[in-house]
Amino acid sequence: MACAGKGRPDRNGGIWLTMTGRGQGAFEYLLILGGVVLAAAVTIIIVQGSAGEVNNTLSVASNDYLSALANQQQNIEKNFSEKYATPAGCSYSNPPCRVSQDCNSSNNSCYAYLNTTRNGCDYNNPGCPFGYSCRYNYCQPDKSAAAASLVNGACGSSSGAVFTSVPSANLCSAGTASAVSGSGPWAWTCIGSYGGTTVGCSTIVVVGGACGSSNGASFPSIPSTNLCSAGTASAVSGSGPWAWFCNGSFGGANASCLANRVTSGVCGSSNGASFYSIPTTNLCSAGTASTVSGSGPWAWTCAGLYGGTPASCSANKKVNGSCGSANGHVRTAIPAGSDLCSAGTASAVSGSGPWSWTCAGLYGGSNASCATLAPTYAVVQFTANATWTVPAGITAVDVYVLGGGGGGSSVGGNGGGRGGGGGYSRNTFNYAVTPSATVAVVVGAGGGVTGAYGFTGVNGSASSFGSIVANGGAGALSGGSGGNGGSGGGGACSSCSANGGTNGSNGVGSSAGTGQGTSTVPFLDSVNYKPLGGGGGGDSYRDGVPSHVTGGYYGGGVGCASDYCTGGNGAANTGGGGGGGDGGSRSGGSGGSGIVIVRYVNNSG
Repeated sequence: MACAGKGRPDRNGGIWLTMTGRGQGAFEYLLILGGVVLAAAVTIIIVQGSAGEVNNTLSVASNDYLSALANQQQNIEKNFSEKYATPAGCSYSNPPCRVSQDCNSSNNSCYAYLNTTRNGCDYNNPGCPFGYSCRYNYCQPDKSAAAASLVNGACGSSSGAVFTSVPSANLCSAGTASAVSGSGPWAWTCIGSYGGTTVGCSTIVVVGGACGSSNGASFPSIPSTNLCSAGTASAVSGSGPWAWFCNGSFGGANASCLANRVTSGVCGSSNGASFYSIPTTNLCSAGTASTVSGSGPWAWTCAGLYGGTPASCSANKKVNGSCGSANGHVRTAIPAGSDLCSAGTASAVSGSGPWSWTCAGLYGGSNASCATLAPTYAVVQFTANATWTVPAGITAVDVYVLGGGGGGSSVGGNGGGRGGGGGYSRNTFNYAVTPSATVAVVVGAGGGVTGAYGFTGVNGSASSFGSIVANGGAGALSGGSGGNGGSGGGGACSSCSANGGTNGSNGVGSSAGTGQGTSTVPFLDSVNYKPLGGGGGGDSYRDGVPSHVTGGYYGGGVGCASDYCTGGNGAANTGGGGGGGDGGSRSGGSGGSGIVIVRYVNNSG
């Protein structure tokens, strides 16, 4: 097939290009510009079809030659794709075959050939694709302006890559790069040419993870906001403190973040408990324990964590009950105060000597049972004056001092005698003495009688131990009253009782004597002693009834119950008063002498 080009001037002074090609779709363009391509407008008429130039003709008028050529190419390809399908038969002179196809002359059919740069082309049948020309029997790229085609913009390798600064290379693999914009990520376009498309391109930004404001803060519950200021937050783990990651993207570093849990202080099981020594464990169940202060009870604080409130805690000291100094020792009086317990709380004291009590422990401490010892005494009785040397180690003694009894009286006629008063007595406990020192002891004598044909009783003498003094009983007056004393002397009574007083009481009968009103029993120990210093009995006017005139118990002289009777004497060393007499010539009895009794504990322990 022949390939030819013709040129003629158009109406506007340009050049008409008429190209004849094969109907199989291969287009050859021959541009005859006469060596100079004018910048003026060019009208291109491309005629494509059979040798008779009647298959198809497309005309493009443009001031831009290359753009017009590209547009013309697109229109031709569209026209061929629509108009020329592969026919059932073709001929050598006019094979209507498509681009990249050839006519098989043996069977007059179109077939595709694979090599774009086909070998063996010739002037009459080049068979070269668009953009190629047959030269030297080879299809070679057409370097003329007519071979130009559109270029679509395509992003280069910088698009989609990671950058830390603005990219400047490998922006486009096809097309022309625009200016790069942005501050990361960066963007640009690759602009197509000759009607090609334009595409947008951009880089990827490296994002490093950064903890948000929750990092390092404290919360009462798990944080869920402000975890990351940059990057993607992972799940928050833990139960306080809590941890999470802020993960970077595109190679950015990850950040580790942590938030603390607000914890209020809570006292541990030692709070409110009792211990023998300072507690060191279980101080706080939450928070941080301070130093434990005190010596029992003890105190400490459980400080809250990360803004939590503190708690105040304390523990008691266990104290075992402990008996005081009275325990196991002799006491002659009921113990009290610190004498009972050296530790713990004392119960009520029971007994009358020896005494017992309990020292209860504190805050779970054990109890202690305590008791005094029953004393055993060494007793010294003085019936006459003496000087006593205090035994070694003795610093206190109990002393009983009894004065002598008073004498009884009588009258000149029948009856009417009165009894003398018993000696006064004194009990003194824990009288201070000095070991090995001496103490003067005086024992008072009983009072006698005086007068004639009617006798008056004489007062008994006082007894003493050191500074302790007890007076003697008063003598009865003749025709008067009975004597006063430790126990009063009996009065006179006709056929009735005129007994002397007993244990500090008054005498009985008319004008009887008065007693001291307190017990006359030594050391108030009625188990081991009798009440001394009884008053003398009076006169019952000869009624003959002895029980009417008995002396006071113990030691009082007996009065008279018969005619012409002398009153009885008080017993020696009992301080008893003398009994009243009957008859003018008969007298009353004399009083008994006193006594001094000293005792001291010899098992004080």
